[in-house]
Amino acid sequence: MQIGKKLKPIKLFSTIQGRIVVLYGLLFLIAFIFINLAVSQLTGSFLTTSRIDSQSQEVESIATHLAAATANGDAEELYAQMLSSSKQIGGRVLVLDTDGIVLMDSYAMLNGRLLQHKEIEDIRNNSRTVSYGFHEVDGEKGSLFDNGKFWAVYYTTPIVYQSRNVGILLVSVSIQDVMDMVTQTQQDFALVSILILLAMIMIGILIARWISKPIAQMTNAIQKMSHGDFSGKVKITGASEIVEMGKTFNRMSERLDNVENQRRDFISNASHELKTPLSSIKILAESLLYQENVPEEMYKEFLTDINAEIDRLNSLLTDLLTLAQADNPAMVMRMTWENLDEIIAECIHSLQPLAQEKNIKINHIWNGVSMRCDRLKMSTALINLISNGIKYTPPEGSVTVEVEEQSQFIIITVSDTGIGIPQEEQAHVFERFYRVDRARARDTGGTGLGLAIVQQVVRLHGGEIMLTSTEKSGSTFTITMPQGRPEA
Repeated sequence: MQIGKKLKPIKLFSTIQGRIVVLYGLLFLIAFIFINLAVSQLTGSFLTTSRIDSQSQEVESIATHLAAATANGDAEELYAQMLSSSKQIGGRVLVLDTDGIVLMDSYAMLNGRLLQHKEIEDIRNNSRTVSYGFHEVDGEKGSLFDNGKFWAVYYTTPIVYQSRNVGILLVSVSIQDVMDMVTQTQQDFALVSILILLAMIMIGILIARWISKPIAQMTNAIQKMSHGDFSGKVKITGASEIVEMGKTFNRMSERLDNVENQRRDFISNASHELKTPLSSIKILAESLLYQENVPEEMYKEFLTDINAEIDRLNSLLTDLLTLAQADNPAMVMRMTWENLDEIIAECIHSLQPLAQEKNIKINHIWNGVSMRCDRLKMSTALINLISNGIKYTPPEGSVTVEVEEQSQFIIITVSDTGIGIPQEEQAHVFERFYRVDRARARDTGGTGLGLAIVQQVVRLHGGEIMLTSTEKSGSTFTITMPQGRPEA
């Protein structure tokens, strides 16, 4: 055995289950201790009071019975009556004079002795008609308590004959049987309490397992999350706070799983989006570099293609930078009072060349609405929405933009007559790098970030964006933002 080796601490309180069982057991133990004390006290009090009330009446009856013999000084008659009374009550009978000196003892042991017990003084002082007290006395030889101690009650009462106090009666009666009964009751109750406590601890263990099981499931799922597995779910039934916590955990797990999948998609998409134009640029550049006597027309064509691929890269990087800036909680919003219709007109003007290529008409319903906003970010969001409508609308179609005031809100709608979005895809269109039709999105130059940027800009302005779409019938994006008030 290694000297100085530390003993491992008992991990009784290291788990919720252990804590519940220990606390549950302690609560029942404390409760049983108090109940045991209360039952013992009540039982002892009841039995003792009943015994004392009964024997007090007997003592008064004995005093009446001995009065004549005591007053007449008939020692023989008195002793005979005392023996009879001693046998009747099951105790020791002593007759004392009014000064406390023993005139006669049924045990014939204390004759002539002066006794000064409190119970005797109570009678001498006329403070009580019957007095009693508890005493631990030595057992008499040959008795049930031979050579042992036992508890006895000393009863005293005046001996009255013809309205004159002629003496004091002292009766000593064992009450050990009551004490033994109380002790036995305590022991029996303690045994029952222990058995009940053990049963309660077993029930507590079952309850603790039932309570801690879902927590253990969530702990295991969280440990899996720490290793990158976000697919774990916990199965919790019933109706309680833990069930609600389990449901919340499952929602969080699902959300994290979606975020992780989006991250993987981002890496894949971003790599592809960056690699495709770079590969094209490399091929075009190598063609010009290693091919001799390249015609000027080919140079222009290849350089034009290289320029287009660079523009594509620039667009992707710009979207990524815009989204990163919008995600930054420390970003400063440059809020000014702006005419939204003017901003929309500028956006439409910049997108007219793209619309004219497909002969798409952009309609602007002008209502002269103004609000406080970050002009640059709002322009970015509107350009993304309008250009998205142009890209996914067939030739000869249209895109309509309208802004209006409703109560304390500004409502901006961008509608198109495009291909629409399937119902099952609509809940995901604002997710980053999500594309309804990936192949078509690449053909149109989409990065999958445009609508995510729009949503983030709208949220920064305290608003929300919703989509309504039907396949082959077009889509409508509705932005709702608080109006605000112009600065004085």
